[in-house]
Amino acid sequence: MIEVWLLYAVGSAILWGVAYPISEHLVKNGISPASLMFIYTLFSMPVYGLIAYKWGGLHDSFKSIMGSQTLPLWLVIMIASYMTANLMVFISIEEKNATLASFIEATYPLFTAVFAYLIFQSIQINLATLLGGFLIIIGATIVYNFS
Repeated sequence: MIEVWLLYAVGSAILWGVAYPISEHLVKNGISPASLMFIYTLFSMPVYGLIAYKWGGLHDSFKSIMGSQTLPLWLVIMIASYMTANLMVFISIEEKNATLASFIEATYPLFTAVFAYLIFQSIQINLATLLGGFLIIIGATIVYNFS
């Protein structure tokens, strides 16, 4: 039986696969990357707010944030990282194309493992993930050098 997390991960990959070429079309037709992010935020904020409210946990999440010495800082760092990363990928798409930008961006799992260790001393690498990371590096190198 397929695990639920895998379905969500594959679903996310499929939707990113839809979103990237459309975002390329948008930025290549006069919508700046920053404007794209702004418009995305305008539409996504009420949707996420409603989902968080309906699914529950919004009150408890704010309670956890406000009751912690460190969670507010981690939240700010995470938000800044996501915002900057999304803007950078839109700029990359605008400068080159969605396919190449997404192949290079797909190296992010390597950085995830590095930062999970550096920040939280969490070792999330085993032989399979090490091999996968090696293949990601090879793939990104091939895409960059032969495109």
